Amino acid sequence: MRKTELARQENGKKAQEVLRQFKASDSGRYGKAFEIRVKQYLNGNKGNTDKVSLRGKHDVQYKGKVYEIKSNCGEINDDIMKNDYIIYSINNTFDYISPEFAKVMTPKDFIEALERCDLIREKKTTNGYTVKAIQTYSNSRKKFAAWFEALEQFETLEEHIANR
Repeated sequence: MRKTELARQENGKKAQEVLRQFKASDSGRYGKAFEIRVKQYLNGNKGNTDKVSLRGKHDVQYKGKVYEIKSNCGEINDDIMKNDYIIYSINNTFDYISPEFAKVMTPKDFIEALERCDLIREKKTTNGYTVKAIQTYSNSRKKFAAWFEALEQFETLEEHIANR
């Protein structure tokens, strides 16, 4: 078996373990699992790598830099600019709970790329608050293609770590 296939199988086992923490009815379970997998990828089992960060708290710190972990169409709060980097996954279905495929960029670059692709919208939360969020792009081939292309300019998490 090839090395990449073994790595994929190992990631699949770890992803399954993490996904078991969340109910199947939890629509955010893949994003939460992705956050935990990124924390484990960066820091091994040191610190709170088995928990999702509270809203308003930074997600992970690595080599003195603060990272926010995002995926798919999550909310974008004002605190996002307090981070040094954003780690983003365009697709967090089971096969993509792999941190190696995530893209890394500054918060400014992230917001600018979303704006260029017209993917920022305002929505009402269940508590009645209005928040900014990444607009759903999976139901539009044009928006998905534009967003995918916009993300191509950024380095992967694997490249980012190698360059630090």
